[in-house]
Amino acid sequence: MTIDHEELTGLRVLVTGASRGLGLATARRFAAGGATVLTASRTAPPDELAATFIPADLRSAEGAAELGRRAVESAGGIDVLVDNAGPSPGRRRPWSVPTRHGWPTWR
Repeated sequence: MTIDHEELTGLRVLVTGASRGLGLATARRFAAGGATVLTASRTAPPDELAATFIPADLRSAEGAAELGRRAVESAGGIDVLVDNAGPSPGRRRPWSVPTRHGWPTWR
């Protein structure tokens, strides 16, 4: 697959669970396409990843709110959220609450 290194330029992307596996591969692909990438997880991704790392523990609403605050502060906003962090059993993501417009939001 040929990657157009400008196809995603201008997008601000936050990938959770990006320290390894699918999350890491997703973050790498967005970065290769020119996006501004932020990653969030409890452990840091490899140093060669062209992304801003935000340490985060998303097992609580407070952790998710702090991640939202830091991501917006760091990038000026988020255009794409890839929620790849493994959920705790029986818990919903704090941002998975639909608004009246149908879009998820930080709460």
